[in-house]
Formats: sequence, C-alpha cells, structure tokens
Amino acid sequence: MVIGGFHLYKSKDAEIKKIADALRQLGVQQIAPCHCTGEHAIKIPREAFGPDGLEVMVGTQIPL
Repeated sequence: MVIGGFHLYKSKDAEIKKIADALRQLGVQQIAPCHCTGEHAIKIPREAFGPDGLEVMVGTQIPL
C-alpha cells in the first residue's frame, strides 16, 4: 500500500495516470492519496486502482 500526499496538484492527467500505472507495475496493491495530493489528482489514481483506491482523511482507519 502507498499512502500519503503525493503533491500532484500541478500535474497533468497523463502524468498522474502514468504514475498510477507505474505503481501498479511495481506491485502496489492499494493506494490512498491524501489531501495534499490535490483534489483533482486524488481522483485519477483512485479510479485506476478501483476498489483498492482508498478514500482517506483525518481519522480514517485502515486495517492491515
């Protein structure tokens, strides 16, 4: 799992999609982009990971 703020708010859609694909190729199974990723940039990787694209915010608990 990769979780955190990715600071992609200035990135173009194609670049964000490329990053999501690269994470998949590296074997990342779940992704949880946080607020400082950028609102628009959060949507793309979450969609790319489907149900494994987690919505996280303050207080979110993720069972490991």
